[in-house]
Amino acid sequence: MPERLEISHARNEKDHSLDDLYVENFSHTEYQSEATVYAYLKQVSDFLKRYQELDAEYALLPPEPYDPQNHLLQWRLHMRELINELFNMFVGGNLFSTAAMTRTLMECCVYGKVLKQEKSARLLEDWFLCGMIRSLPGQDGALRQAKLKTVYALCSAWNREPEETIRRFKKGNENEWLVSVIPGKGRIYFSHVCEYLQETELYQTYQWACAFVHGQDIRSKMHPFTFYDSTYHLLTVMISYIFRAIRLYPVSEELEAEMQKLERDLAALWGTTSWDKNA
Repeated sequence: MPERLEISHARNEKDHSLDDLYVENFSHTEYQSEATVYAYLKQVSDFLKRYQELDAEYALLPPEPYDPQNHLLQWRLHMRELINELFNMFVGGNLFSTAAMTRTLMECCVYGKVLKQEKSARLLEDWFLCGMIRSLPGQDGALRQAKLKTVYALCSAWNREPEETIRRFKKGNENEWLVSVIPGKGRIYFSHVCEYLQETELYQTYQWACAFVHGQDIRSKMHPFTFYDSTYHLLTVMISYIFRAIRLYPVSEELEAEMQKLERDLAALWGTTSWDKNA
């Protein structure tokens, strides 16, 4: 028998050994340290932790009739991981990474919305096969043969001619799976998908985020985060698409109420920092 019993909570035992490797950039974290901003981020953090604990509830939801393999549940888990990492990037002051990852979350929201809106088993199969087939050229040997075997098996199960299917998805680009929804395009680009969904404003914001990812845009290179208002704008965009991603899936009235409160609190955050008061 041990002399004393110790009860610990593994989630609270954090490894701080990597802290010494961190290159601090105070100019990118001073906004987050503002009292009002920190208090807001604490609310968002608590919300995301509670949302993460709902995984078991989502796993118990029956798959949609058009998605018997529940691929869209995996899509949600992918976005949840992306949301967590995105939020951590912002808190840590990795603002360029935040802009890039927000762009990725926008893409997930748009393509996921198409699949959920169309409710088409055929379209979901196209998405899966297109990804498999377009990855073949970069594979060699046993791995390529294994993937090719999987493609043939799927085509057989889904009543498709394998060679014709492979030829179809080798042309165009990675969005070739959307050709039945957005016909008449030589190549389907993200702008076409946003236009199809009537998400003009989303695409404009997407272009803004792209400026941080690409190297040549002069507007994003001239002191992009010098003032708090630019960081506030990045936070606003990030929170907006985090909630859009969450709302792609069923949400309870309580969860929806929390998101609406956080959206109101974010709007009220404008003008509350020391920089605003001293400007």
